[in-house]
Amino acid sequence: MSLKEYDEILKSASWDTWGPVACMDCDREENISIRCFAVKGDLEPKTLKEEKMLSGAVKEFSKIPGLGEDSIGGTFLGDYFIIEICTCGKCGSHNIFSDF
Repeated sequence: MSLKEYDEILKSASWDTWGPVACMDCDREENISIRCFAVKGDLEPKTLKEEKMLSGAVKEFSKIPGLGEDSIGGTFLGDYFIIEICTCGKCGSHNIFSDF
């Protein structure tokens, strides 16, 4: 999904200030990229098993190296389950803190 589509979904859900704040590995607060995947419907994992299955599917689909289970954020907004993968432009970490 494009960042424009992602922004439109966030705005429609009144989350227009949501986004990455800082890398938790190197403390960098800028140059953090976001890749987003959206699935229409409630895909939000409700068990640890479902969370692991979702993480495995995202890792396989995205082909992003070094992606771990804790690197994938997910939010159910409106009609979509949005998966966000943030990457620090300085150290390459996916361990990114997001907030409003």
